[in-house]
Amino acid sequence: MWRPEARSLEQTFQYERQLNAFVTIPYTKLAQSLLAKEKIPHAVQGNEILVFGNDAEKFAELFHVEARRPMMRAFSTRARLKACW
Repeated sequence: MWRPEARSLEQTFQYERQLNAFVTIPYTKLAQSLLAKEKIPHAVQGNEILVFGNDAEKFAELFHVEARRPMMRAFSTRARLKACW
């Protein structure tokens, strides 16, 4: 699933599609400064850094983990809910 992203660039907007996913990596000052320097969308939560969008997939491959996708509800469909019982 893709989500739109808009950035303001001097009175104009640039739109691009971003993957609706994230991956967590351990927090270090070095990692945070490198992500900021490269303008990679991220957020710090406690002792983890969440990397969002297209870059989440790249980091998932690098760290051999799955990129996760946010969910609005606990189960995406009724069939998946029933499968748990």
